[in-house]
Amino acid sequence: MLFSSGDRDPWNWITGKLLNLVWRITPDCRQVARLTSEGRERLLPLGARLRLGLHRRFCKWCARYARQLDFLLKASHLFAAHVDQLSEPSLSTDAKSRMKRTLQTVASGESRQRRFATQNNDQRPA
Repeated sequence: MLFSSGDRDPWNWITGKLLNLVWRITPDCRQVARLTSEGRERLLPLGARLRLGLHRRFCKWCARYARQLDFLLKASHLFAAHVDQLSEPSLSTDAKSRMKRTLQTVASGESRQRRFATQNNDQRPA
């Protein structure tokens, strides 16, 4: 008999050994994220693609990251294909004037703060 009744559960032992092997032969999550991004720009070597795929089979976070990158890539291609269908957003003249007044108020407040700070620096004893 291969396993006696006193041994640990053989399936947990095999699973643990398999996971240890996977983590030893695949890159860590940081490298997987970098390689996944690079893989969207260029074709990675076969060995790197296999190691990435194996890592993603066991790491749900890296698999999720790859799916998110795929989604963003598809969305950007769809956006580029339909950009001519977008209408130009425009603000009302009232909204434009309110924004202009707010920006002028903020800019004048910042210039007053700068003047005040330089005046205080000039008055300090050396």
